[in-house]
Amino acid sequence: MTSHNPGWFGWLLPAVPLLLFLLLQLTGSDLWLYRREAVLEGEWWRLLSAHFAHLGWPHLLLNSVGVVIAWRLFEPWWRPAIWFAALLWCSLATALALLWLSPELAWYGGFSGVLHGMFVFGAAMALIEDHDGLAGFVLLLLTAKVLWEQWFGGSDALTAELIGAAVVVDAHFYGALAGLLPVPFIHRR
Repeated sequence: MTSHNPGWFGWLLPAVPLLLFLLLQLTGSDLWLYRREAVLEGEWWRLLSAHFAHLGWPHLLLNSVGVVIAWRLFEPWWRPAIWFAALLWCSLATALALLWLSPELAWYGGFSGVLHGMFVFGAAMALIEDHDGLAGFVLLLLTAKVLWEQWFGGSDALTAELIGAAVVVDAHFYGALAGLLPVPFIHRR
């Protein structure tokens, strides 16, 4: 395993998205969600803010737990610059893919697409750099999950009950692809 001990500073990495989740949730505003028509009319900030805005406290809690797990599971491979670059890349790539490749999607909110990208990126780096077996297993599970969702859809009944909306499986797919794309370039450094 790559030696990297971020100490207390390391907790700032997942704290940044978690604080953004909280701040946007406290505003209670629709201003932060991805709304296709609003983006096309010039409200470009929604491409990023949508990932940090949630449909309610249960939704925020689920994504917060996911952020902590993604960070903790692959902590040895998350250096601050890499964490924030992956976070920004997965956010932008997922949002732009939703805009260009899913024109039927009117609105979106939540971090799950970015989270899929962060898990894929962290697992791919761990697998490549240290041949980490857990990372390979995580990649296999995520691949199976994303493909299942693409063919059969998400778990709408559970999600609708918990967060009040259906899963946007395209966000998971685009996020996972976004997480995989920069790996060869980062690995060469």
